[in-house]
Amino acid sequence: YATDVGAARELIVDGVDGRLLSGYSDIDGAEAVVGEFISLLNCAAREREGLDRMGMNARATIERKFSWKDRASEWLKVIGG
Repeated sequence: YATDVGAARELIVDGVDGRLLSGYSDIDGAEAVVGEFISLLNCAAREREGLDRMGMNARATIERKFSWKDRASEWLKVIGG
């Protein structure tokens, strides 16, 4: 779970490799986030396979988008190497 603020959408496709929650800034919003976490805990046993799949998808996304090789290549472009 992540709040849908900043660059979160660049990293997470909701329901594929994680869950995005609306950005909350008040008490009602905080309660909604807590409710989402409780829901996650309740469904963890029932939907273990789906949660595992989201975890594997998340890892693949990070490895694909943010590999060390790609980051090093980008840095070399920036510093002119």
